[in-house]
Amino acid sequence: MINAHGDSPQDVERNWTLSLYAVRVAAHALVHHPLQPELVLVSRTVGRDYWQLPGGCLDDGEHPRQTAVRELKEEHDVDITLGRLLAVEWIPAGTFGVDGFPGATFVVYCYAAILPDARVGQDHAEIAEWAWLLPEEAADRMSEQQRGLMLNALDAERDGHTAELIDGHAQ
Repeated sequence: MINAHGDSPQDVERNWTLSLYAVRVAAHALVHHPLQPELVLVSRTVGRDYWQLPGGCLDDGEHPRQTAVRELKEEHDVDITLGRLLAVEWIPAGTFGVDGFPGATFVVYCYAAILPDARVGQDHAEIAEWAWLLPEEAADRMSEQQRGLMLNALDAERDGHTAELIDGHAQ
């Protein structure tokens, strides 16, 4: 029997089972300009209308720290040294419908990063544009979730704590 959405009972069961394991993990880095530390690196991914801290989803077998380092290398051709964990965020399923994972729960790590110099490249296939911006300028270009992640990571960096967030909001 087919349901109203055209799904067979097998499809419904498979989709339900997959939804139990739909957790995506991502890692971002809070990168300050080495000569002007009040500026942060932000970028806009091709196909998106908002900016974010550099980063992305884990590849199989990666630790979030490895992901942040890899993503900065792929997106901006920089070798970074990661500092401490600044924030961990939980984004409930159904609230973050990008990247083809509308029903996935996301766990996002954000690390402090040290950049040896100000030279930053751009993978034009993935990054539409990037900039060094003041946090207030960056926040104006970000989604609510990314804005919350960046601002709470900045607070955690300044105050020495690790922020715990749910969907961009401190807990």
